[in-house]
Amino acid sequence: MGSVKGNRRGTGPASRFSQLLNAELRAEAARQRLSLRMLEDMTGISKARLSTTINQDASPLNTNEVDLLCEVLRLSPSDIFLKAYTAHKKEMGL
Repeated sequence: MGSVKGNRRGTGPASRFSQLLNAELRAEAARQRLSLRMLEDMTGISKARLSTTINQDASPLNTNEVDLLCEVLRLSPSDIFLKAYTAHKKEMGL
């Protein structure tokens, strides 16, 4: 039957763009000295999920998660996506 679209288990590892997005979020959390436990408390996203996505790049964040993280980190989602996009283009030599 194949995998079901939207099933988190079926999404596979984070793409390079998702990894760059995670790096931006990870860097901002570090600048603000926020641990995964603190982010969990502030966003409601489990520490395990944050670790799997942001630290291990084992799974991409969904847009709701990015929005929640941007809100607590006081970031504009468009700015964080633009930073990741720019870094991705640079890596690709574009």
